[in-house]
Amino acid sequence: MKAFALLSTLLLLLPFSIASLEETCRNVTGSEESYNLCVTSLQVVPGSRTADTKGLAVIATQLLEANYTQNLDKAKELLKGKSLTPSITKALGVCSNVYESASKRLQIGINKLKSGNIAEAVEDMRAVAGAPNDCESAFHDVNEKSLLSKENVDAFTLGNVAFAIVALLQK
Repeated sequence: MKAFALLSTLLLLLPFSIASLEETCRNVTGSEESYNLCVTSLQVVPGSRTADTKGLAVIATQLLEANYTQNLDKAKELLKGKSLTPSITKALGVCSNVYESASKRLQIGINKLKSGNIAEAVEDMRAVAGAPNDCESAFHDVNEKSLLSKENVDAFTLGNVAFAIVALLQK
């Protein structure tokens, strides 16, 4: 009888302890655009529909790390261009550096998140949040149009979503 009572109590609490992917995205986004990015980014990952908040935080952070790595690869590929001006080369070099160091820091943050070290994972997320803006500013600083504008906007939005989901774990 006690086992039945315990099981019944757990089943009643389950809906409150595991928020749906859509619910979590709604809670951490402020616009329809970022909500859509959150849902469409997370839902393609196997297990995201049944993941708890910590699982979604890990998935979102892994997606952000993959996005930063993709932006790093694009910056490196663009740097191979033969007709680049020195100012574009300089800006792409900054982008390459910031995305490389941010990607490495995110890998460390993911491990901290998985091991339950939430406070340090949040600090790692804060430390890398500026990478897209730093890359975009590098072009602005040399008076050039950014070659990574869309990528930086997407990385910034995904970073905000990932950070917000991780921050939920501190509540």
